[in-house]
Amino acid sequence: KVELAPREVEIYEFELIGMPDPDHGVFRVSCGKGMYVRSLARDLAVVLGTCGYVSALRRISSGAFGIENAVSLADLEGSAAKNEAKTTLLPIKSALEPVCTLNLMASEAQTLRSGQSLLIKPHFGDIFDEDVIFTEHNGVPVAMVEPVAGELRVLRGFHF
Repeated sequence: KVELAPREVEIYEFELIGMPDPDHGVFRVSCGKGMYVRSLARDLAVVLGTCGYVSALRRISSGAFGIENAVSLADLEGSAAKNEAKTTLLPIKSALEPVCTLNLMASEAQTLRSGQSLLIKPHFGDIFDEDVIFTEHNGVPVAMVEPVAGELRVLRGFHF
């Protein structure tokens, strides 16, 4: 038996949208990160004095991404076969918004790609208050970095 510690989560919307029969309900949930919908179903059942489970779960959005922009695996395989996957998929940068983006010169990009820290330069602008920064050179991802003690330290490098 697994004991899960309770934690606070945000539920923005919890709506009963259908009842196919007296023992089943269809719900729409809009919630913050870290929310387990299966736990919500279990907890609702407990409050109602019964048992409950999730028989189907469909995520229709996560952050800035919605089902309306989804690509089927078959379509992705087809575009990959035509060597067009890069035009089908969104760039890495789109998953990181609103993370600050810093465009680097070639020498700066090479420094970070080798795992070295890069001194913060005036032309970088005011980045000292950022927790994490996405860096790129000519549109190609270089690394995720953090500003520490006057330099950019690599958190995760990208090798393309």
